[in-house]
Amino acid sequence: MTETASPITTSHLLVECTYTEGLYHGVRTDARGRDTSDWPPAPGRLHQALLCAALAGLSPKLREADAGAALIALQWLENLDCPPIIYAPATLADARPRLQVALPHNNKRKKGTDILRHELQLAPLCRFTQWDTPGATPLRVCYIWDVSGVEADELRRHYESLVELAARVSYLGRAEDRVEIRVAVLDSLPALEPGCRRWEPAMHGDPRPVPRAGSVKELNARYAKPIAARTRKPDAVTCLRLQPYRRSDTLSAPVPVQTAIVRIYPDNGDPDARERAFDATAVHSWRAHVRHTLNRVFDRIRWSDHDLAKELVQGHRADGSRTEQPHLAILPLPSLNATGVADGLVRRFVLAGFARLQIAEQAAEIYRTLADNLDEEPLLQDQSPLGFLLRRDRTDPARDAIWSRCLEPNDRWATALPAALTRHFKVPKFTPDGSPLGSNERHLRRQREIAALIEKNLLNMGFPTAMVKNCRIEPAISPILAKTERADRYRSNSTRCYYTHVALAFDSPASGPIILGDLRYQGLGLCFPM
Repeated sequence: MTETASPITTSHLLVECTYTEGLYHGVRTDARGRDTSDWPPAPGRLHQALLCAALAGLSPKLREADAGAALIALQWLENLDCPPIIYAPATLADARPRLQVALPHNNKRKKGTDILRHELQLAPLCRFTQWDTPGATPLRVCYIWDVSGVEADELRRHYESLVELAARVSYLGRAEDRVEIRVAVLDSLPALEPGCRRWEPAMHGDPRPVPRAGSVKELNARYAKPIAARTRKPDAVTCLRLQPYRRSDTLSAPVPVQTAIVRIYPDNGDPDARERAFDATAVHSWRAHVRHTLNRVFDRIRWSDHDLAKELVQGHRADGSRTEQPHLAILPLPSLNATGVADGLVRRFVLAGFARLQIAEQAAEIYRTLADNLDEEPLLQDQSPLGFLLRRDRTDPARDAIWSRCLEPNDRWATALPAALTRHFKVPKFTPDGSPLGSNERHLRRQREIAALIEKNLLNMGFPTAMVKNCRIEPAISPILAKTERADRYRSNSTRCYYTHVALAFDSPASGPIILGDLRYQGLGLCFPM
């Protein structure tokens, strides 16, 4: 979904939540399994708050008589075609340290008898306030559903039930997060208040819980059923589904239609047996071995559309010419993290399958079939085993601790593997008046030419012209991220390219994966957020 500049003239259902105390403490679990601030509050949280207000204090026998219309309205809400758009103040929580609260020691047997001598343990407290955004705008969240296809009588009936439910809700988040909720029907999308941002449902983005179709009925049946003693009731979160959300001002590079991660294992099963062989500067040889193995497996598979599969996987058409459409990229995945503690070795490769939107489903199936056949495949050189094999990671790539960082929105990026430019630089040795240029002046001119090529690369990836023009591009031979090497150390003897690290500073967050340079399909130029 993309934001349009012209106003939308269809009906929209608005649920506006205003936090009277200006505080919000809601927490959710992110893709890495860690607690993070649930700002803006997920639509599933709002739906469950309305459901709680409808059933609070009612026995099962009175639910149909006293809450029947409210439950029908919530069922109608969860069955709308698209999740809501969210308007909320932008958070700066990621740019500042989270608050810390003390954890008391209540078990004297665990560390002796003197509790005062124990070291103090601190736990993070996620808090969002109206002072986190410039201008101190009111802490207000708006959920907007498109109800243009709903008949007027049906919309009016459910609207009255939702208004009554909204009046009963007193908090949303934790108990101290006091809220007042207003429901309205609008003819067009409301204007964004100063300091607010728009979060939209998307194919890729930050996953947030939303009500799943049938969740009200499932919860009623689950909690009406008697359970045995000492048996925990199932969590209500299981009645939700995860819907990726993305800020409308957070722009994205082309996203793969299918992703798989393969790991290089020694045949003895010990991934650290020969760590020196996985040095990042040897990435070219490992990528060549992976590519040869991939082509060998490709030839074994009987494809229904062999010409399309060849173009997508090998990057060449049936006549042998290079394809002009996006295709499979074999991306080395260095072991990096935010603190630089990781070793920087390359033991894994990401098979990122790109394709045009018109053939996305067919391309995803081709990439998926290829990745499934690569599992436990030995690496060979001239038909001789190298003592290594490929093993596919079965976890979701979007939840991988390293690859997920390449997808996160950020305004500052840097290359983990240098970008390769196959262009020639025409750096003059003399000025127009004939005086010689110094080495520093020629170096600055070369840097400007490299920045211009990277800028053109970003435009070809689909980033808006205004965003690219405002982006600060800084080429560098020296490593930018910890545990990476100088750009020239990644040079391959078989390619005549210019290798350079690049740092990007956008004026607004950009989502990955960002892959720079002319050899981006060959595993160079992968960027990590700084």
